[in-house]
Amino acid sequence: MDITKQEQEIADIEMANFVLLSLYRNYSLQMMNNSSLKDECITKMRQIKHDLRYLSRKELISKVKTIYKPLLHNQGN
Repeated sequence: MDITKQEQEIADIEMANFVLLSLYRNYSLQMMNNSSLKDECITKMRQIKHDLRYLSRKELISKVKTIYKPLLHNQGN
């Protein structure tokens, strides 16, 4: 693997971690501020934990780019 490919993989992993941690934090805050969303937020947080544990790096990066990143972007609006 050449340097630029390694650097891109590291950047993708860092971006994925940032997106997942940001979403996890948002769900945690939503859960604290609105108890009626508690079950929904817990389910979403469990899905994030599951993906972190069981998906390969490639699968995780792909899922973050296609699902989680747009979701995080939409939460900001």
